[in-house]
Amino acid sequence: MLYKSLVLSTIFVFSACVERGFEVKVNTTTHTVTAEKSVDIHLADTKNAKPDFSLMQKAVTEKQNENKISTKKLTTQHSKEKEKVTLDFKEKKEKALALQKSQEEKARKALLEKQRKAKEAQLLKEEKEKALLLRREKEEKEKLEYKLTKEKAAKEKAAKEALIKAKQEKEKTEQLLKAQKEKEALALKEEKERAALLLKLQKEKEAHARKLALEKARLTKKEKEEKLALERKLAEEAKRKAEHERALSAMLKKEKEAQKAKEKKVPLATAQELIFEPSKTTYQNFGTSEIHGHVIHLTPSGSPIRLKNTKIYLVKQNGKVKYWYENFYLKNRESNSLNKTILYYLNATHLNVENNFSFYGLPVGNYYVIIESDYPSLIAKNKKVYIAKKIKVDKYKKIMTVFSKKL
Repeated sequence: MLYKSLVLSTIFVFSACVERGFEVKVNTTTHTVTAEKSVDIHLADTKNAKPDFSLMQKAVTEKQNENKISTKKLTTQHSKEKEKVTLDFKEKKEKALALQKSQEEKARKALLEKQRKAKEAQLLKEEKEKALLLRREKEEKEKLEYKLTKEKAAKEKAAKEALIKAKQEKEKTEQLLKAQKEKEALALKEEKERAALLLKLQKEKEAHARKLALEKARLTKKEKEEKLALERKLAEEAKRKAEHERALSAMLKKEKEAQKAKEKKVPLATAQELIFEPSKTTYQNFGTSEIHGHVIHLTPSGSPIRLKNTKIYLVKQNGKVKYWYENFYLKNRESNSLNKTILYYLNATHLNVENNFSFYGLPVGNYYVIIESDYPSLIAKNKKVYIAKKIKVDKYKKIMTVFSKKL
């Protein structure tokens, strides 16, 4: 059983990233890592999958750099699981004994609690009778006090109203006198403000004329400076572009030399090549789900590379494509026959400038997404490189997946 687990772990390692919402799969035979995420299409943003692709691309890159899972780690994990089963049986037995003791203790406590409550009920009854007698005496006393307080408040209210009326008459006379004085002061103030405003407008007009003259001169000078700055910027950009092209040329040359050295040591493994033809049945574009993908090709040194003639095919699951996937692609094996496998695809597309692609309106079912590109001529001439993945599509789902392959 342990041997079987080790063999399966070398073919596919599943990393179910529940917190991040996607699953990463590793195939050590094809040197391929893929990440897949499925969400409800009503909740998904179909126009911008870039944040999801960024997270999935990072996870795929990290997985590419990991080493193979060691046999020792799997053996240790199996031992821990066996110990855990033994401990669980022992804990269940101890819990059953504790539960029995707990039930006996609860029964004893319930009897004592019943006796205590009966005693408390008797005492409560006696206290209620005493409280009722005291409440009646208190109510009679409060009625008498309320009557006396009401009579006293009526006398105080009458005296206060007479005082307020006299005060209001006095305030009314003072307000009329104050309004007359304020009216005279306001007229004088308005006259002064009118004269000051005319003087201010005259000064502002003269200042505005001077400001317009200065602004005109400043703008002429600024236009000349901006023109000179633009010319300098264009010259610097041309210089940077030339330096970048030289650096890129040197890097490509270095990678070509490294690839030549590696080719002498390791023979290239390629999967059986395919011939794609449009499906003979009509592709009915009325489904409710979508597939969005991002593709990463890496050089043997681990640097990203953009391959030529890359095309993505959507193939409905059938016996022929399943046979090719399981017997040729997953094993990186070519056929002894000169005839290539012919697959009929439902839909096909190309990568955009960001190495993304999409298929819309997919019905429920199982599909294979197959990415076909040309190997770089320095690695293999007239050879095709494939990335393939089986994807299950449910109703109203948006499936996002990242494909990564090291050449």
